[in-house]
Amino acid sequence: MSDIRPNVERVLRAGLANDDLARELDMVSKDPDFASCADLWAPELYNRDPRFFAPFLTRNLTSAQADVIAALLPRIEADGQEDLFTALYKVTVSEAAWNNELGELAASEQSDAEVRRAVEWRADVPSQFALNEDVAAALYRRIPGTFARLLLAHVQRGYDWQLERQRTYHELRQSALAQHDDAVYWQLFRAFATPDEWKVEMSRLAQQNLPAEQIVAALEQRRLDEVLNMDPAALVIFIDNYGAALTPFIDANLDWFGRLQTDMLLDAIERGGDQALFRRVFFRFADATAWNRRVRSLVQSTSDNAALATALQRWQPPTNQIARRTWPLDPDLALTLYQRDAGLFRDFILQTLNNPDIRLFDEVEDTGDQEMLDALTFAFLDQLATLISTSFPYAEEVSIRDLSDAQRGWAMNWAQAVNERFDTLFAQSPTTYTRHAANILSRGIGAAWKLRDDDEANPVAYLYHQHRAAWLASRALRDLLETPDGPTFEFALDLLSVGGPAAADRVAEAVPVFTGFLLSTAGAPKKRRVLRILEAAAAQSAQAAAVLAPMLREMMAFHNEQNLDERLMVSFVRARHYAAAQSA
Repeated sequence: MSDIRPNVERVLRAGLANDDLARELDMVSKDPDFASCADLWAPELYNRDPRFFAPFLTRNLTSAQADVIAALLPRIEADGQEDLFTALYKVTVSEAAWNNELGELAASEQSDAEVRRAVEWRADVPSQFALNEDVAAALYRRIPGTFARLLLAHVQRGYDWQLERQRTYHELRQSALAQHDDAVYWQLFRAFATPDEWKVEMSRLAQQNLPAEQIVAALEQRRLDEVLNMDPAALVIFIDNYGAALTPFIDANLDWFGRLQTDMLLDAIERGGDQALFRRVFFRFADATAWNRRVRSLVQSTSDNAALATALQRWQPPTNQIARRTWPLDPDLALTLYQRDAGLFRDFILQTLNNPDIRLFDEVEDTGDQEMLDALTFAFLDQLATLISTSFPYAEEVSIRDLSDAQRGWAMNWAQAVNERFDTLFAQSPTTYTRHAANILSRGIGAAWKLRDDDEANPVAYLYHQHRAAWLASRALRDLLETPDGPTFEFALDLLSVGGPAAADRVAEAVPVFTGFLLSTAGAPKKRRVLRILEAAAAQSAQAAAVLAPMLREMMAFHNEQNLDERLMVSFVRARHYAAAQSA
């Protein structure tokens, strides 16, 4: 223990002016034991000048000095030092003590003005303090305005351990109702009404037959904070009675609306006839199963294809959602629609295509729709990528033999059909093959690339190993370079790494793509690989050297470590040399 107490006594008895005393005490207060002698300095400072020393007292008195503060508070309150009282009161008061004091004030014989003042001074307490139900009701009856302004936030849900039940504040709510205090009553109703109370209130509201322009405000007034306490059937009555007039209410409450029994409410909204609202709610809260059920019902009940196409427009998923993943059309439905009218339902199928049936591939192949076959091939590879990423998340390479029997059978059926199509496309012309292959790969096939070195026939291995010369002769190679899919970009680099005149031509065509890549945040190894490809192209072709040298010179202006300044300078010097040598 330090000699802090004698030091404090010496400072207090030194006869210093307030300013000097405050400075001395500020120095002394840095001692860790200063707080232990608060009984010495706190009363003395308050006696000397409560206003002047209020900041010091507030700053240095804590809950550890509760006894000292408790002894001072009655004097501080009697002297009218409101700021100092409220600052020290909230430091030490407990929830139980606070409730006791407020209860005594509510029952006291003091005037309402005196009670109001005392409550105002005691209102600034921790936000988690909850008023006891009897105290809240008594204070509201005594000073309703002050209660609503300062204490309503402390009427909180939770468990009352003395009453051994959840707090309901029933007496307070009835008092507010009796005084026609709508602001307080409805706030409490939203927080504490039980499911039964809410149903009774909604039934009462329904019987009022309010005009349509008033119903939204009335429903908002009664919307419970705990939405699961609201019976959707009660809301259905209003949706049926008021129809589109409830659109603002539903739109404003979509965040909680979907947590109720969505099917029941969706049916009611649909009956109301506001199709735009129905779409917003359905595509936010329904799921693919419900969506396919609706589409299937339409397909089965509508024999006229034109009428079905019109009806399906309503069920077209929003364009801002990834339809094929969020709203995947059941494979058998896609096949049925295509068989009914390939041209009429083609776009609907394409937008929602996911894990298609191999029979749909055969049907489309018969019609010769090559763009749709590209989409189906990608959908298969995308499904294959999902299967690989979930079954073999850490494997660098995967073989179809690693799949289960069912998975392997599914994959091989598709592989045979897709590979045969690739053979047919190449037989038509190498350009036709690369154009369609690029159309598939540029969408990004992700983890399916893990199959590229599989010794069994699969479309990924086919795309990776077959017809490489055709790629180098095709402008479609640039499409692979422009894709954000990393493995596809690497495949394009593998093709260009072979070198030769054709590779140099493809590099020259893709200068803007390489410029963007070298300026990106890609890693240094990939950037060095690209620079080697650019140098090889410049060495091979005067045309390539002529466009690469200026590009590399401009790149040198962007100085940072990821742009590999020194390596970039070397590439530039070499490209300039090749350009000069080939033009001589």
